[in-house]
Amino acid sequence: MVKSSDVYKNVPTKIEGVEIRVVKDTHPTVPDEVVEFFLSVARTFMGNKEEIKLKTEVNEELKEKIIPYVKAIPGLRGIRSSLDDLGLLAVEKEKVTWNRELLKVSLGVAYSSLVAEELEAKIMIPPGVISEEKLREGLERLLQEIGVPLADIPKLLEIETTLRIDTEKLDELVEAKRVNLLSETKLIKVEWAFNVERLKIPQKTKAEKKSKG
Repeated sequence: MVKSSDVYKNVPTKIEGVEIRVVKDTHPTVPDEVVEFFLSVARTFMGNKEEIKLKTEVNEELKEKIIPYVKAIPGLRGIRSSLDDLGLLAVEKEKVTWNRELLKVSLGVAYSSLVAEELEAKIMIPPGVISEEKLREGLERLLQEIGVPLADIPKLLEIETTLRIDTEKLDELVEAKRVNLLSETKLIKVEWAFNVERLKIPQKTKAEKKSKG
């Protein structure tokens, strides 16, 4: 694995505690004002990143507070305020997950015609080409060969089998009672997404309008 220190080096500047990062084996001449500009932008970037992270966490907490009311009051889905120029809408979404082993038992010989298995390791593997175990073994060997410590491999390598199911055909078979899905084969979890938008479209300034014509 290529390390950042193998590609870049740190070079001191006139500002105490501040270094520029440059590609190794290069010696760029960087004016002081460029260093100061980079430092200013970096500070803004970092501040924005930390603020976004903090506000995202706060929004998640607010979301958890409002969900019980949406669930408890039938029909309630949001709020609009022209005074605050905002609208909030709670959108209900269903997340379906399947138990692969129970689905195999439920479908029997029909499994292969309704379900396609794909192994995910940041690449798509067609079903039947290679097993999950063989793929993992091969990728682990590759990571070891390029210098990744054995103990670090589980942190970097994540492989899972995903199912592509012909749900339309499956629903037809279930409705016709030709297939009986075992309990817990199909799990449906209700999730909530929140859309928050301004009600008004910002008006262009007179200066912008004049510049265009």
